This record gives sequence, structure tokens and C-alpha cells, in this order.
Amino acid sequence: FELRSDDERQTLHATATVLLTARLPNAPEAPAPLELAPYARSVESVYRDVLFHGPLFRGIAEIAGCADAGIAARLEAAPAPARWITAPVRDAWIADPLALDAAFQLMILWSVERHQAPCLPCYAASFRQYRERFPSEGVMVQVQVTALKGNQAIADFAFLDLDGDLVAEVRGAECTLDPNLAEPFRRNTLQPPVQS
Repeated sequence: FELRSDDERQTLHATATVLLTARLPNAPEAPAPLELAPYARSVESVYRDVLFHGPLFRGIAEIAGCADAGIAARLEAAPAPARWITAPVRDAWIADPLALDAAFQLMILWSVERHQAPCLPCYAASFRQYRERFPSEGVMVQVQVTALKGNQAIADFAFLDLDGDLVAEVRGAECTLDPNLAEPFRRNTLQPPVQS
């Protein structure tokens, strides 16, 4: 799979290899919980002051904690595809796009908290899902930072149901930390509507 610009240069933006199977693999054991300190900011304040995501992509419901080792949170489920897409192919998501995006939002919160610099994703080694669909009530996600190399943070994301069983995982997610992103992030935050 390739994602290219629809212009004369056909600029390549992303590539992926997708493996379809008739039967999903058995889920391994969920990773051990990280030892995390309480996170000082409220969800409302991170969407107001740190992140740039508009109302449709505000998927973080509650932040469980943060430490050098990573960050964890409870995430909302995405609304039905028809709420986001005109004439969707399916009436339900297979992988939850809101949960996946919110996990990368947590990486931004982690990098700001631990390194005073926002980050943006640039690569993921793999995504594996162990159920036909993400739970409709949302998931917990544990983001475990496995390496920090210069301005690159590498992490694994474990998506868990509310019983603590593994639903899906992203391995080798790479994000680039850059303090210069702070100002563009602030410019892109949505301002509340003016009351008349």
C-alpha cells in the first residue's frame, strides 16, 4: 500500500504492507503495568494548552499516569464511520482510528512532560490486532517508551480492554521530538467560539 500526492510529482508520503488472514492470531499476555506517577494536567487542559486536536479527535478520556518509562490512559471509542465519512464502506470500524490517533497524542504529552518538546510520529514497525473489532466502550492504552536516540523516541503501544486483555498493539512507533513544534501546535489549537 502506498499513499502519494495527487499531483504531477506523485510524492510518496507513506507505505505499508498489509497482511490479511482468515483467522486472527491469539493475543499474547498483556504487558505488565508501568509504574507511573500521577499526571498533573487535566484532559481538558491538554487539549486546550498542549495538543492541537479538534473535537472529533479528542480521544483521551482519562490519563492514568506518566513517567520516563511511558504514559497510560483510558481512550474513547470512535463514533460510527458514517459520522466521519460520507458513504462509508462499513458501518463499524475494524481498528479504532480514534484510539490509534489518541495513542500518538499520548506520545506528545509524554515528550512535553519528560523532555519539554512536542513530537510527531514518523514510523511504526508493526500493528497487530487480536480481535475482529476494538471494544465499543473504548480501551486502555499503555505506551511504553523503549528507547530514546537523540531526538527520536521509540515506543510500543498496548491497547487493552477494560478487563485488561490485549486487543491490539503497535510495535516500534517512532516519534521525532522537536521543541520548535511548540509554537505551530499553539497556532493550530482551536479557540473556543466567541459568545455574542
